[in-house]
Amino acid sequence: FTIITGTDFALSLTWLDSSGSPVNLTGWSAHMKVRGWPTSVLLADISTTAGTIGLGGSAGTITLLIAKSVTATIPAGVAKYDLFLTNTTPATSCLLYGDVIIRQGVTT
Repeated sequence: FTIITGTDFALSLTWLDSSGSPVNLTGWSAHMKVRGWPTSVLLADISTTAGTIGLGGSAGTITLLIAKSVTATIPAGVAKYDLFLTNTTPATSCLLYGDVIIRQGVTT
């Protein structure tokens, strides 16, 4: 995904199981970090505990929020992220990981 510096970043996802049904996220927690590459400097840290990741229960939705006050401090370039979810067992899984493109805001 792409983050534009100096803007509020919001992304909504729906986690579906192998049959195409939403995964029930009731009682789950989530945590995601964005780190610089290749430096590994922490650029953003969001979670259900902090109220910056919302989980939609039986709808299987995951909403990621990074405030513009945070994105304004992230340098343009490529960063890495991973998104971990912990169920009620508790067992933790890495649901997503990969690259984040950080683009310098033009208007902001």
